[in-house]
Amino acid sequence: RPPVIWDNLHANDYDQKRVFLGPYSGRSPDLIPKLRGVVTNPNCEYGANFIAIHTLAQWSRCNLDGQRDLSISM
Repeated sequence: RPPVIWDNLHANDYDQKRVFLGPYSGRSPDLIPKLRGVVTNPNCEYGANFIAIHTLAQWSRCNLDGQRDLSISM
């Protein structure tokens, strides 16, 4: 059965003084066909999640150019 990944890459509920503003990265697109899905645990601050969630969506479409995705998000 294909796994689902619960990714805490940009969660900050453990320390709200820290906010992750970078792109979703460090995950090989080779994982995509082997997964049932990816669930993300976002920042507590709603607006701070746009780049991370947008680039997660880009990754899920096998876009390997994370820097380009980051510039599109801004």
